[in-house]
Amino acid sequence: MPYSILNMNEAADYLHLSINELEKLVNKRSIPFDRSRGQIVFRKIELRDWSNQVMLDSCKKTITAAHKRIDLHLFETPDDNKAFLSKSIFPGCMIPDLAGKTRKKILQTLAQAAFDTSYATDENEIFRLLEEREELCPTGIAGGIAIPHTRVHSPYLYLENMILIGKTDRGIPFGAADHKMTDIFVMPCTVDDRHHLYMLSRIALLFQTTDLANKLREAHSADEMEDALKECEKEIIQPKK
Repeated sequence: MPYSILNMNEAADYLHLSINELEKLVNKRSIPFDRSRGQIVFRKIELRDWSNQVMLDSCKKTITAAHKRIDLHLFETPDDNKAFLSKSIFPGCMIPDLAGKTRKKILQTLAQAAFDTSYATDENEIFRLLEEREELCPTGIAGGIAIPHTRVHSPYLYLENMILIGKTDRGIPFGAADHKMTDIFVMPCTVDDRHHLYMLSRIALLFQTTDLANKLREAHSADEMEDALKECEKEIIQPKK
């Protein structure tokens, strides 16, 4: 892989960090790095995997705060209606046979599916933003899962908060941290940054604490995929007995 070894300046640019911020991470050993001829160097693939993991870990850490701060704003009573992802599904959001054998085709199909729900305003812009996000840092993570999303969260792009979930019979390369194929694609579409963070936190929590991935793989239809999401989300919102 060309340019797979980065120096401090190149790594900071790749991660969109200042040199000072990167040095702090190195000093705390919070980021993977090596030493070569007395210089600190980074493997690009390790930085990419680290960045993806940081995204999910950050989401997980905000769960408790998000539930206390955002849930109370969105929902009036602490009951099963507090489901958020399940309330963000519209006809066409569950795609049991996502078309595409390449990353580009998968992103095109997701952009088209979002637009076809009638709750997205610009298919071409969504695709452009999805590609831009993947170029910045691939959204494939371990376990055959990817969370492609646009970097813009706006009521001008999305008219409602919604979540698209697609799956393929055969996975495709999507930059996953474990270098395995990706077959489940979860695409959050939100009207603002606050809802985007909340949706990411819920997605992360579901995949980390429930059997959502396997249930989605076992589903044969859009309805079964939706049922799997509802069942798993119910697990995390029901009060502990």
